[in-house]
Amino acid sequence: MVSLPAHSVRQALLGLPATAAAEVNEGAAPPYFYVHERHVGALALDRPIVVGERGTGKTMWWRALQDAGIRKKLAVLFRHFEDSVTVDIGFGVKGADAASLRRELTFPDSEELRNLLASGHEPAAIWRAVLFVMLIRRSSNPSFLDTTSWHTAIRGIAALAQDVRDLLGDQNGLLAQGKQRYLVLFDALDRMGSDQRSARELAGGLLQACLEWLPYSHLHVKVFIRRDMYDDLALWQFPDASKLRSSHAELRWERPDLYGMLWQYLGTHEESGRAFRAACAEIGAPWNPSEQGPQMGAELRADEGLHKKLVRLVADEFMGAEKKRGVTHVWLPAHLADAAGRATPRSWLAAWRRAAEVADERAAPLAVDYRALQEGVKMASAIRVDELTEDHPWAKVLGDALAGLSLPADEAEVLRRWGDSKLQGKLKKASNALPPHFDGGPSGLLEDMARLKVLDPLANGRVQMPDVYRLAFGLGRRGGVKVQRPLGD
Repeated sequence: MVSLPAHSVRQALLGLPATAAAEVNEGAAPPYFYVHERHVGALALDRPIVVGERGTGKTMWWRALQDAGIRKKLAVLFRHFEDSVTVDIGFGVKGADAASLRRELTFPDSEELRNLLASGHEPAAIWRAVLFVMLIRRSSNPSFLDTTSWHTAIRGIAALAQDVRDLLGDQNGLLAQGKQRYLVLFDALDRMGSDQRSARELAGGLLQACLEWLPYSHLHVKVFIRRDMYDDLALWQFPDASKLRSSHAELRWERPDLYGMLWQYLGTHEESGRAFRAACAEIGAPWNPSEQGPQMGAELRADEGLHKKLVRLVADEFMGAEKKRGVTHVWLPAHLADAAGRATPRSWLAAWRRAAEVADERAAPLAVDYRALQEGVKMASAIRVDELTEDHPWAKVLGDALAGLSLPADEAEVLRRWGDSKLQGKLKKASNALPPHFDGGPSGLLEDMARLKVLDPLANGRVQMPDVYRLAFGLGRRGGVKVQRPLGD
């Protein structure tokens, strides 16, 4: 009979990141770094826009693409990816060392961007200068432009517009002759400004500047952008924006991808790796040796029958004493998904780590039991709502106002609670940005929460909220995971 040592698997799971902040110090390729075919578009140089929710891996890819070693490995895995590329950073945040990184790579931080806007520079002109300065510093003619400050660079580019276009063409030609490419990466667009308004203004300017590089075959940009910002049409109000908008890749994780990430982690971890790979071989999914270490076979990436077998070796088969409570293999990803059915790797990993913490306390015979996984979903819910609050403080106010409701709830009751005059005041105090449809009253607020996939209005006049938000907001659901604080908190 195939089995896994519960203690070893639990110890490995405890090494997963508990929060988004913990991911920052993991390096360019953390042990749970996982590449699947659906994300090849995020690597393709002809896809300048990469769209993803919070926690789907945008910053992970932003960091990984800066690493020449990782790019080389990716070129082996995916023949469409080219590693003969020079990479610079146009904007991004990298934890505590962000300031030193910014000085080294000379991209403007949010304070500099705020000052440039205050000085009257157009957002597109700012990013046009960033892109051009990055390129000429790599060129044979770095003295072409005065780059002692961003102010002088922006003015110089405006004054030498035709010369700038000529130099871009020349550099593109030189790169083509040398069979090389040049790539500038942008991440954390929501951190560009001091508030949501200025962040979106700068993001729109960046997109406009990036469009100007689209005609060049060997000059590339890659902008990692949150889904809600990509969907904000105000960012795309410039000529030919559709050309850029249509050239996007999506960071979406399906159930097999989430499990593939978990199996790769367990199969390469020092605590669980050897035993896990042996168990995989016994069920017909052997790992392949390589110079980079053991690699999962293609069948283990996509075969959900194999995934179900492995889940039963790691956790309870069902989410209760009987099957009607849910099959664990299906239940867990479903309960970590938003109203659009999207689960994120961050929520996924946090849930498994929390489950291991709780199961270890109980000395469960398996690595984790179903009660521990329920606690994991609660932890993931708390993290997801914290992220939602950081991005959209008003959404937290609206979610908190629904505490105590039992789902599915009558839409009329939801609207009644949101029509309270005191809540209107809380929304105005929550942040300097009101919900987009605030003037539409409670119905407009429902539209905004549905757009964020926090709520799902049903055709029968009722409203649902997925567990990944419901638990942290304190709503009930008949037969669902009970609302309570995670154990140990």
